Amino acid sequence: METISWLAMFVLSIVALCAAEWRGAWVTSWSKGFYTADEIDRTIADAKTAGLNALVVEVRKVGDAYYQSDLEPIGPEVPAGFDPLAYAIEKGHAEGMQMCAWLVVYRVWKGSTPPSDSRHVIAAHPEWRTVSYD
Repeated sequence: METISWLAMFVLSIVALCAAEWRGAWVTSWSKGFYTADEIDRTIADAKTAGLNALVVEVRKVGDAYYQSDLEPIGPEVPAGFDPLAYAIEKGHAEGMQMCAWLVVYRVWKGSTPPSDSRHVIAAHPEWRTVSYD
């Protein structure tokens, strides 16, 4: 009898998950669409027009933050004092959209000149850097 009730709960859980259709898209921080309030407004409007109900927003690209952080510098494309993630969550939720944060945790630097901001992990811990000899 107990096996039947666990099986019924499992089946009902699967049915509930399938009934809640998730139609989302990934929003990268490598290109425009998430740097300013106007870009975020346009991205959310386009997502709604396309019939999406969720956005997965990349909020950490290469050791920088696309949200207000005391640990890492804000992305260089973001206007001073602006918090893209907070704004996107507020606007997305107002439109009935799910907003998910995507953090790139391993890649922390791109280029030949190391970041100079003292909050950047490479500037704070240069000994953690790996060097390619290619």
